[in-house]
Amino acid sequence: MKNKVIGLTLVLHPIVIWSAFFKFDLDFFWFLKDNFKRFDLLYSVFSFGAFSLGLWLIVSKARIYSIFAFWMMFVFYQTAMWGFSNNRYLSKVALSPVVSFALIRYDYGAVSSDNFVKLEKFERKFFLFVARKELKQFSNVKKASISLTDDLLTIDMTYFNNKKAFESLRLKAL
Repeated sequence: MKNKVIGLTLVLHPIVIWSAFFKFDLDFFWFLKDNFKRFDLLYSVFSFGAFSLGLWLIVSKARIYSIFAFWMMFVFYQTAMWGFSNNRYLSKVALSPVVSFALIRYDYGAVSSDNFVKLEKFERKFFLFVARKELKQFSNVKKASISLTDDLLTIDMTYFNNKKAFESLRLKAL
């Protein structure tokens, strides 16, 4: 019985982590790092190892082939389906070692024609986490950059119709 409880806990580990991140608007500290893929891969391997160990403890030993099938799918996903883009943001600027601002693209591809960019504030919390806060949203942005001067955050944007615009926000208002 004890093995079943430990196994169920390990199987549910990724769902619990994702739910907590969603509830509290958290992400790992490496979200804005340039080499985030390495951290994501290490965390994915750790989480999938915990999931596999939990599955091993729950299912009978005769169903080991299901674990092997999951590992094959995991390796295929990590090598063939995972994009190798360098970053998750269009532009970022650090206010301090603890607070950063970034323009994050949200594109739903074939699912929707919506394409928007969010200005988000990332604040370091605890040891491994950053709290995300959405500050502003812009639609149909092709390119964007963000800069910081004194207490003014400036966003330069180019829309898909090639019109250019910029917006300035006071840091005190954020």
